[in-house]
Amino acid sequence: MKRHNILYWTLAAILSMAALSSCENDEAEISPYAQIYMPQAIDKPYQHTLVLKDSAQALVFGAAYGSPDILNTTMGVQFAVAPEMVDTYNQENGTNYDMAPEGSYELSGNQVSIDGEQMRSEALKVWVTPTNGFDFETKYLLPVTIKSVQSELPINESLRTTYFLIDAEPPVYEAFSRASWTVLSVSSEEVSGEGENNGHAKHTLDDNIDTFWHTQWQGALPGLPHDIAVDMGESKLVNGFSFIQRQNRGTGNVNAIFVELSEDGTNWEQVEIFPGNLPDDNNNNPVFLKSPQNARYFRVTITSTHGNTQFTHLAEIYGF
Repeated sequence: MKRHNILYWTLAAILSMAALSSCENDEAEISPYAQIYMPQAIDKPYQHTLVLKDSAQALVFGAAYGSPDILNTTMGVQFAVAPEMVDTYNQENGTNYDMAPEGSYELSGNQVSIDGEQMRSEALKVWVTPTNGFDFETKYLLPVTIKSVQSELPINESLRTTYFLIDAEPPVYEAFSRASWTVLSVSSEEVSGEGENNGHAKHTLDDNIDTFWHTQWQGALPGLPHDIAVDMGESKLVNGFSFIQRQNRGTGNVNAIFVELSEDGTNWEQVEIFPGNLPDDNNNNPVFLKSPQNARYFRVTITSTHGNTQFTHLAEIYGF
């Protein structure tokens, strides 16, 4: 009887040790199907719209461990921005995206780790500032790729690189105070024919949509283009302007325009705007700079009108 008990417990111990050894080997063994990849790379491209403003906005990325097994170790993964991959992407997909402008993006870090039983790393961020070179309504490609892995595990090549496709939309801006704004110059104004409270360029800044600036028609009728320049009193980061047409008009509302900016009121630089014309209605219609710029002065030049008239008029001009 004692002999049977000894044999029983000896066999049980051997089986237990074998089972434990088997479990430990299973946990230590890494599946031949295990790979490292970027979860964000599943979307090709990973599209994101930013707000066109002078502050950094985050795109999130990281690494993941794909396997039926627990990793049971710590693994380092290194990332890099890969501008050279933009041309390859365009060729393979029949697109024509530009690389995000240099200086518009910055990685929060370039290395992460996947620890122990975790199947993915902590998150890193690409900080993007659209005002550092973005053109309004242009899509840019920003490839972020796995540069290296601190192990012999293979990288899933089809999910190695995340192609962030980013653009920017203008937010709703708060209009600048116009308390210190003055008219710097005007090409033409009607000083008598529209009555005491109309016709002068200053009425575009008086907060009254029922008054208006009108180009001269009494005694002379100077033709297009017409322009009005404004001193904002101090330099500001300008994102755009908005305009209210004359409310009780027949024809002559502003149609096509271009905008120039200046820091000294003497040297002017024409800037790209969107759109380049105003609708023929009574609303407050915005026009956005494709790239916000600092300026104290702005000049709006009108090159055509609704109705193809030689004269034109405006009720209000705002900036933001």
